[in-house]
Amino acid sequence: AYKDQIPVIIRPDLLLTAAGWRATELDSVPGSMGLLGFFEQVYGAWPLLAGGKTAAAMATALTSLIDCHEQAAIVISEECAGYRAETAWLSRHWQEAQIQIPTLCPEQLQIKNGEVRYQGQRLQLIYRFFELFDIDNIPGAKELLTLGAEGIIKVTPPPKPHLEEKMWFAFLHHPELQDTWEQLLGTDSFDYLRQLIPPTWLLSSDPIAFAGGPCGSLAKLKKTSRRTRPFVLKPSGFSPLAWGGHGFSRGKDYTTGRWAHTIDNYVAQANTAPYIIQAYQQSVTHRVEYYEHSSQSINWFEGKMRLCPYYFLIGEQVILSGALATFVPLSKPVIHGMTDAVMVPTAIEE
Repeated sequence: AYKDQIPVIIRPDLLLTAAGWRATELDSVPGSMGLLGFFEQVYGAWPLLAGGKTAAAMATALTSLIDCHEQAAIVISEECAGYRAETAWLSRHWQEAQIQIPTLCPEQLQIKNGEVRYQGQRLQLIYRFFELFDIDNIPGAKELLTLGAEGIIKVTPPPKPHLEEKMWFAFLHHPELQDTWEQLLGTDSFDYLRQLIPPTWLLSSDPIAFAGGPCGSLAKLKKTSRRTRPFVLKPSGFSPLAWGGHGFSRGKDYTTGRWAHTIDNYVAQANTAPYIIQAYQQSVTHRVEYYEHSSQSINWFEGKMRLCPYYFLIGEQVILSGALATFVPLSKPVIHGMTDAVMVPTAIEE
């Protein structure tokens, strides 16, 4: 049942560099839809990008997968519990519009006799707010995915491991696959994607997998100095370190010895927990103003920005619902998981 299915929501992470926009990641199980939906409500008087309709777009995307008399629910794991409050806000927001899509913990589901129920009501669609690496820790997750595979219920996003891996960025840049990509995408689209997505390689001792890699070989890569390694290392996927910036590190933060040791470790685990190496993207700087509650004043800082647009699949159409901009001080090496940040919805300058 999953064969022809694709996620109903995708969200790229975009950085604005001096050379233009760069997509450093693409998430098929994204977070912050509720946060953006709330911000769009608060800043509703602004000329928001795409009309600021993230909450409505998500409800429409989910309900378009089922009949009007059928029931959907969002199931969010403990690993993703940090997103539970904002997702619960979405459920309350939808309820005000007479749309019933509750946010549930896995333990709240009753899975029995080929049915999934919540408080006695049968569910036909589950939006899985959990990643595949975590299914062994989630009560009923395997049963849900099996029922989805059998077509008894619908589960979205479909459990396709390759959609939760970053290594496809490396495949896009792999020299041996260039002709294949051009045939599948067309020359113009392929060239655009290669410009948008930073050069990326899979850390592997296999010369075919590492073909076209930085410095020409792993041996030379390991000998680079801090100033000559403008790279970042990331877990490819299927790991608790592969989301939220947990496993992210910059090449320039390593001593030469530790850098070589780290490369060796990641190469050794390529068959079980692969890592990618990606060209570091230097963001342009922005002056960001914000309200400081403690001093009740307007302050500012020089920072860098990550832009996250949200795209929803509704029927045969893909729509942009809005975008969340996150600004952090220049001292922060990665735009993930810090307390000092400014987050706002994106508006069109008039």
